[in-house]
Amino acid sequence: MARYHYLIGILSLLLVGCAQVGTISGGDEDIFAPKPINEGVSPPNASSFFTSKKVEIPFDEFFTLNNPVQNIQIVPPHAKIKSKVKGKTLILSWDEDLEANTTYAIYLNRAVKDLSESNDSIMQYVFSTGSTLDSLSYSVSAVDARTNTAMKDILVGLYNPEDGTILNFAQTDRFGNATLSYLKERAYKLIAFNDENGDLIPQPFETVGFFEDSLIQLDSSFVSPDAFRMFKPLEKAKIEAVKFNPPSNFLIELNRTVENENIYLDGILQAPEKYTVNSNNSITLYVNSEELISPSGEMVYQDDHFSDTASYRVLDAQKKGSVLVKPSNNGLFSPSDSAGFVVNDIITKLNSELITIRNSKDSTLLTSFIGYDKNVVDIYLNRELSDQYIVAFKEGAIETTNGTSKAFEGTVQFNSQKKYGSLSLDLSHYEHSIVLEVLSGTNIVDELELKPSDLTSPIVLTELSPGSYTFKIIHDSNYNGRWDGGDLKTRRQPEQVDIYSSPTKVRANWEVEVSLVPIAKTP
Repeated sequence: MARYHYLIGILSLLLVGCAQVGTISGGDEDIFAPKPINEGVSPPNASSFFTSKKVEIPFDEFFTLNNPVQNIQIVPPHAKIKSKVKGKTLILSWDEDLEANTTYAIYLNRAVKDLSESNDSIMQYVFSTGSTLDSLSYSVSAVDARTNTAMKDILVGLYNPEDGTILNFAQTDRFGNATLSYLKERAYKLIAFNDENGDLIPQPFETVGFFEDSLIQLDSSFVSPDAFRMFKPLEKAKIEAVKFNPPSNFLIELNRTVENENIYLDGILQAPEKYTVNSNNSITLYVNSEELISPSGEMVYQDDHFSDTASYRVLDAQKKGSVLVKPSNNGLFSPSDSAGFVVNDIITKLNSELITIRNSKDSTLLTSFIGYDKNVVDIYLNRELSDQYIVAFKEGAIETTNGTSKAFEGTVQFNSQKKYGSLSLDLSHYEHSIVLEVLSGTNIVDELELKPSDLTSPIVLTELSPGSYTFKIIHDSNYNGRWDGGDLKTRRQPEQVDIYSSPTKVRANWEVEVSLVPIAKTP
């Protein structure tokens, strides 16, 4: 449940955030921004019948100004603020006549920094040209939509629905809470974002959060029961990098999940048999070095949603490399696994006569079914004979696009079934498509895309190492098997995520039953 901090009475200068940069010094680090000396502020904060065109704010230490033209603003924006520093005092002034019977706020938006650690903060000076100050307040919180953790330093802004000018803003504290004060009774347009460039306007690249209805009608002080669910908007789809690895493969890194892909190398469509899709938004394309006629060229990635082109450059010296074999998972496998061996090139032929398998206990030679797919060799071993084997690949046992493999010998170890536990998950309370994430600490150990028909009976997860597990369930409203953020233009909210953070203990040779009941509302 979100927690809120309430304003009691009228604060002098409201310090709502603090950022710091540590330095090495002879004494204790100064972790606080310069503080205003409230009794010395002239005219006093929260003054009424305000007629001055100048405000003097003394601070408790010497300071410097950070981009004051942009970072010192008056709201409503009826004047242009000029600033200068005299000793430890900030002097603000303007030439324009302000409107009558209006509450104004001057914001120092990270404009004041100390001289040592450069700590800064957001401060607010308020006054009224009439007899009273606007007195309403609005409190709200902000959380990460993916993790549900509190987000600090998020700017919450209230804007004029008619012309978009900013009327009031505040920044969330370390608990993710913000309170906007000195508000008048009226309609506001509301949004929250990480104001990276300090312009008080949400940009396409900034983390953002919003409610389904952007307008609020404020006629009394209000604490929102809902939190902004913050997300980073999707960047323009693109190839992040193309990296060449010997003997002849390219790692193509994207900023999106790979789906329905087509890969073109120098204008030639590559067959799916020539590449593997990795789990981290990347593809490994294996090519014949003879295809790389020139040292440079173009790589094109294309799917149903976007197409992007990146250039590559490969020197002849980079093409020199051996075809190597190594066991996957460092040679340690669970009982139901085959023994997998990864090759750094696409396999074209396998000579099983050059592969020997021995029981490590008595060195007896064994026969086994051996298969391969793309760049992986799978050896299916008789687990009843032993839990440890020595596998040797003689030189030339594997032929690839670019040559033959070097010799390799290694041990593969299968854990006993008794060393593992299992989980039986009752997900029948979910009635729509979900993505289940099973986590050990911060590591995702299993991820399942589940349709409603899959949820009618328990989901049994076997061969889990003993330990504590937690769960996340993504409400997969668009049925694409992953979490998606929102879209400010269409006001689509990010997909809901249920987080079950209480750990479930799994013990060896035991099955634990767990029932997960939806936390978030069904989309």
